[in-house]
Amino acid sequence: MGWLVPKSCKRLTLDDVEQALTQSYGNVSVAAARLHVDAADLRHYVNTMPMLMEAALEGAERIIDAAESEIVAAMREGSRAQRAMAAKWLLEHSPAAKRRGWTYNTNTKEANTVGLRWLDDEPISTSQSNSQDEGGD
Repeated sequence: MGWLVPKSCKRLTLDDVEQALTQSYGNVSVAAARLHVDAADLRHYVNTMPMLMEAALEGAERIIDAAESEIVAAMREGSRAQRAMAAKWLLEHSPAAKRRGWTYNTNTKEANTVGLRWLDDEPISTSQSNSQDEGGD
């Protein structure tokens, strides 16, 4: 029993679909709009063709690569605040950072407060220093 190609996709070449998936970063709905076909039909077609599945996955990888490049650029070229935010995000979400012991704790009651500052900045008050100022330990 062969694969059934949806009627709206019969006119498409594999190259057309592959290119649309790559250009839409793997977003099948966007690719379908570019190809003027129903998104559900294109999704079915993509799911039956390994070559097209690979194109969709490669498109998704490309957008992640672009996002990571923006984070790296912000760390290199952004303002001090942008560099700190980019570094924080990278340390919280990178598998490599997790392997090195960086983790993101969502339990605020048990989370340790970490403050970052540069040597030429004024000191930043943290919850720990605030509690000491108020007579806490």
